[in-house]
Amino acid sequence: MQTGTIWIIAGYSIIAGGLFLGSLIVHYGNRINQQISEQNILDKQKNSENIITNQIKELKNEVVKLQKVNEKELSSQFSGGYQLFGVINKQIIPSAKPSTEAIKISWSNARILNITNDFIDIVLPDAVFPGNNILNNIAIRVKNEEGFVSQGTIVVSGWASFVKILKSDKGKIIAVVGYRKIENLKK
Repeated sequence: MQTGTIWIIAGYSIIAGGLFLGSLIVHYGNRINQQISEQNILDKQKNSENIITNQIKELKNEVVKLQKVNEKELSSQFSGGYQLFGVINKQIIPSAKPSTEAIKISWSNARILNITNDFIDIVLPDAVFPGNNILNNIAIRVKNEEGFVSQGTIVVSGWASFVKILKSDKGKIIAVVGYRKIENLKK
């Protein structure tokens, strides 16, 4: 072989090796960037989850405080029983327990359909009243204003249900679902 040919082959080998090495560097660099991007996404998700968890804890604490402060008023207003709940990010967070065991309240089907600055559309929690009378799948619209009590009364076997807004602040809402016998409606 001639010296010139060897240098040409050596040159091509060096170029091919350099291209191969360059492609490896690009490949592994892309993988590192992808892993960093995935880690950034995971970090952001974890941070968002922590923020939401903290917001829910704060909301639960506010619900407990409002329940204590408003207990007498709510007991007289909703003589059949009531339960407070909070709403954040269209998620319903019921208080730990209802005011009475006479009415069984199940939040599993309750949901927020829509929230605006003016109104809240909600599917009420299922409720079983004394005598096994059942209220379920009832959707109502409530004015999104502190102190407002729903006007559209749902009556089932002599039991009326209401929603009262206790606090409304930038998508964070605390309300109460309450019940009373129909003969107490005029209070």
